[in-house]
Amino acid sequence: MKQDPERWQQKFRGRPADREKHQQIAALLLEGDKLQQVADRYEVSLSTVKRVKGKLSQFDDEGTLRTRHKNIRHKDNNL
Repeated sequence: MKQDPERWQQKFRGRPADREKHQQIAALLLEGDKLQQVADRYEVSLSTVKRVKGKLSQFDDEGTLRTRHKNIRHKDNNL
């Protein structure tokens, strides 16, 4: 089976993602929580949190996550 890459890919796709949990992870990341805190809260690996963060940045206009709330307030105070 390893000699046929298409069949190998079809047979071994891995476990499907838990979309609901990924949405919850994304929400915390957008609120500014740290990666390890999110991983600990939802009992997932740090790699999973980074994967979700990577998917978020694909859809963000600037290619990054929004600024943390603390930084936004700080910027407003400097105006």
